[in-house]
Amino acid sequence: MVDRFRPAWSTPLALPPPERRARYWEDTALALHGRGNRQAAFQALVTAERDTPQEVRFRPWAQQLTRDLLSGDRSNSLPGVRDFASRIGTH
Repeated sequence: MVDRFRPAWSTPLALPPPERRARYWEDTALALHGRGNRQAAFQALVTAERDTPQEVRFRPWAQQLTRDLLSGDRSNSLPGVRDFASRIGTH
């Protein structure tokens, strides 16, 4: 019964314009990174790339977050982060 009152936008993929979905993933990734959850932040970035690739490749927030994840990944604890960085043009 509670689901009946849940707004459509509570699911990110239900947000119509790609810019809004990208903003959702941006907020999610940055919040997770800020809380020290690097793996979940990276997963949010990957999901954002899958959903709105142009918004991830050309946005400074995604490139900066990727650089931050790369610089803190000395033990290779984030598999795929280097490939992701190459795909979005961050080295």
